[in-house]
Amino acid sequence: MVRVCQLTTALWDGGIEERMARVVAGLDRAEFSTAWLALGHRANPALIARAGGDFPWEIFARHRRGVDLSLIPRIARSLRRLQPDVVHVHNWSTGLYGILAARLAGVPRVIYGVGGREVPEGPGRRQRAVAHGLAPMVSRFTTVCGFLADELAETWGVHRDRVEVVPTGIDVTHPGHDKAACRARFQLPEDALVIGTTSADRPVKRLSDLFEAAVAVARQEPRVHLLWIGEAETNSLMDRARAAGVADRCRAVGRIEDARAWARAFDVFVNTSDFEGTSNALLEVMAAEVAVVATRVGGTPELVQDGLTGLLVPPRSPAALEQALLRLAREPQTLHRLAEEGARLVRARHTTERMVAAYADLYRRTARRRRKEHRP
Repeated sequence: MVRVCQLTTALWDGGIEERMARVVAGLDRAEFSTAWLALGHRANPALIARAGGDFPWEIFARHRRGVDLSLIPRIARSLRRLQPDVVHVHNWSTGLYGILAARLAGVPRVIYGVGGREVPEGPGRRQRAVAHGLAPMVSRFTTVCGFLADELAETWGVHRDRVEVVPTGIDVTHPGHDKAACRARFQLPEDALVIGTTSADRPVKRLSDLFEAAVAVARQEPRVHLLWIGEAETNSLMDRARAAGVADRCRAVGRIEDARAWARAFDVFVNTSDFEGTSNALLEVMAAEVAVVATRVGGTPELVQDGLTGLLVPPRSPAALEQALLRLAREPQTLHRLAEEGARLVRARHTTERMVAAYADLYRRTARRRRKEHRP
């Protein structure tokens, strides 16, 4: 039995947490036992249920803003009790605490994983210095794409061979509601060409670029409707749509549960982020055979291959985005080809089964190495 302990920034909805919930749920209980520790103040019961719900978990509240060194001994106490063979620490916000707590608790193997950048501009000088000091305490490194693997190796001062890329996997067997049901849900005409996104309105997402480009396209193409799903300022978006004269073709619906199930509401899904590792949202809409346009940043070009599985545009360029959207609005054959090829790529490379198998192999090898070292 291989005992694995996950340590994440939260036990709530998030890209890393959703990915690891799929991993924990998929690991063979006859071979692996899991514990899950997280920072924060509360846990999401639905996330725990999606992970299987049959494992110990614990939340560690911060006692102060900024760096809270009291987390280290508190996490270490739990690790001593759990006695894992491997601790898998996720992202920089848990890295310092998890790696030092594992060392303090005598955990033999630590895996450090990165699912994306916590700030768009990437690691700073201080983070790099601390990472170089922590690197000897880490057995293996993981990330979700080649871009982040190269960046991680440079940040931590380790050889690239120590970093394993495990592509994010999703459930491709349940594509969600059909197009007619999606259009009815959001009161969109069946013959409309729907452009939009699902995203929280954060600066890194650059939703203003999407709005500017999409409105320009809607003014030129009467069939185009705009759909925003996510935690955006819906009233503000609709005010801007009215000012632009396209309010009757704009839907801003706010956050909804299981947004992925409604992916087929879109004909074209747009990601305008300043940075992405591997976007879960892109994976989900591509699996549903929706064409995508995305900014050429981070790991996105490894998923969206320009002209093959989608279209890429420079970041912060509404004009380039407008031209890409106009192309898809006026070339239906291109739109359908990109949608089909994108779905084919995701279904071949980004399944939950492939991801779980890769992590199981990583945990197995890491634990086996520890046992060999401790063999008399």
